Formats: sequence, C-alpha cells, structure tokens
Amino acid sequence: MFKSTTQITFLGILASFVPFPFALIPTEPKRRIEASLRVMNRVGGGIIEKAKAAIAREVDGQGEKAVTKSDVEGRDVISMLSASV
Repeated sequence: MFKSTTQITFLGILASFVPFPFALIPTEPKRRIEASLRVMNRVGGGIIEKAKAAIAREVDGQGEKAVTKSDVEGRDVISMLSASV
C-alpha cells in the first residue's frame, strides 16, 4: 500500500558524515530540487511583482507620491488568512 521513495545508499550515508565534498557532486535529486527552487522563485517573484505593480498603480491613482506601510498592510494571503481566524 505505501511505498517509500527514499533510498539509502552508501554515498548518502558517507555524505551525512563528510558533507562538503559530496555537496559538489551533482545528483539527480539535487538537480530536481534546484529546478523546483528555480520555478518557485520565478513564480513567487512574478506574484510579488504583480502585487507591487497593482499597489503602485492604486497609490499613483490617488495622487500620492510614496507607498506607505498602511497601503500594503493586510493585502497578502497570509495576512488575510491570519485575520480570518
């Protein structure tokens, strides 16, 4: 029913005791993690840039020159979820 995808290898055990030289070896799991991190950073960065642009457009429409903390307070998902509890 349940299958573990983690494989214990000799190199994995050795890397846990002597991590530095093995950190330089490119392995398939490391490549997948790095690719995933690049995608998350690209998507997250895009979301943040869109939010900043929307806030800047809203503030510019009101004739103000600078964005203050009160302009962006409570506009992110985490703030909204925290407030709803």
